[in-house]
Amino acid sequence: MRPSGYESRGVNLMTRHRLPGGGEWRLLAQHVAQPSTPRVDELVPGFGQLLPSSSLFEFSPNERSFLGLVLEPAVDRPWADHARLQLGWQRINDGRKTRDFSSPLLFTEQNRSDLYSASLVLAKRWTAGHRTRYGMDVTGDEVRSGRQLTVGARRPAAVAPRYPDGSELASAALFVTHSWSPRPATGIELGARYSRYRVDLAATAPAPGVRLEPDNLSLQFGLRQELVASLSLLANVSEGFRVPNIFDLGTLGPRPGNRFNAANPDLGPEQVLSTDLGLRWEGEDLRAELFLFRLDYEDRITSVETGATSPTGRFVVTSENIGRSRVHGAEFGLWAQLSPRLALDATANWTRGEERPGDGTTAPGDRIPPLYGRLALAWDPAGPWRGRAVLQFAAEQDRLGPRDVRDPRIDPNGTDGWTVWHLQAQREVGKRWTVTVGVDNVFDSRYREHGSGIDAPGRGLVFALEAGLP
Repeated sequence: MRPSGYESRGVNLMTRHRLPGGGEWRLLAQHVAQPSTPRVDELVPGFGQLLPSSSLFEFSPNERSFLGLVLEPAVDRPWADHARLQLGWQRINDGRKTRDFSSPLLFTEQNRSDLYSASLVLAKRWTAGHRTRYGMDVTGDEVRSGRQLTVGARRPAAVAPRYPDGSELASAALFVTHSWSPRPATGIELGARYSRYRVDLAATAPAPGVRLEPDNLSLQFGLRQELVASLSLLANVSEGFRVPNIFDLGTLGPRPGNRFNAANPDLGPEQVLSTDLGLRWEGEDLRAELFLFRLDYEDRITSVETGATSPTGRFVVTSENIGRSRVHGAEFGLWAQLSPRLALDATANWTRGEERPGDGTTAPGDRIPPLYGRLALAWDPAGPWRGRAVLQFAAEQDRLGPRDVRDPRIDPNGTDGWTVWHLQAQREVGKRWTVTVGVDNVFDSRYREHGSGIDAPGRGLVFALEAGLP
């Protein structure tokens, strides 16, 4: 296998300051950079392949920068007793170097996204049983993209970029939720959100520019009913709405899974109806919950094969609004204090999906995970060290969608189940320092998460040193 290592450098800063009149403001800054990261699943043969899809596939560089300001002043007005203003900026640099296997064509890309956002949230408790939360948010995203082609020793020449250069996506929304408790054992929440979008897909050589201006009103209902002491029934029904973004509409170029994406500027929004029903137990030494959920999609945006093949043998795909799809499943969570020094934490999730393209057929959904979960035991003795043992597991997944079967990252016979153990120990050193040591994948098990293009890491050693500022 080719070298799969990469370097990652990052810094994360948060400061918190009190306001003279009460309340506080916080400043957040983050920067993460990976100078050169190989996409390993493109560089090794997958299932059904004798040769890899690419000779070269690097994210070079891959960077994310973020600045955020949160202002929460003390508020006591007839219309609000709480306020929060958030301002944010995020830049993502996504550079790439790609060459299909045995191809003389080297593509170099420079992709950048600048996202600006602002959100204002106000809240008011009118009485003990009535509380309203309302506000607005706006976002603006600009995408710049360039690509050059180099053939042999020739000079690079500009070609069509991965994304239409100069494309923009803007949104504005108003929202309100009202919580009502007619009696202590019952809670009801009603919500509404009106959103308006503007998507400007810049013109390219083969296609004119496109402007989309969809809007939507989404509603939400929630119920909490205490059945007996510590046991509650919870139910939620909500509508969702997603506008096709610039990636959906305008991507042109190779994608993982031996695919080549063709742009489709004629996409429409997708809508979803989400429902969930569950039970929650909240005791002093035991907390548990079990939820059933269902998502019904209309005009879901998904990648479909066109039947064509690129000159280098990749399957040509494009995004489409398919007829319908449904995802349903169950989620379980448990926390128990087994003794004064020993605690148990467990989660499990099961999901099943179906695609209904509108021609009367039904097929399994693609990329649906198998039953998976985690079991953790935390031990906190009287000494300086505390320990944690974690068991992760996943069942076999052999219910594959048509696209899964052809995806070289997925075994067409299904993905095997697996279990893996991790151990960790931690202690405080002085008042500010924390030392963590551990072993991941203790038994060096070989396994692969469903949908991943490569096996998971083997046994690994962990050492971390953290310092808290005064």
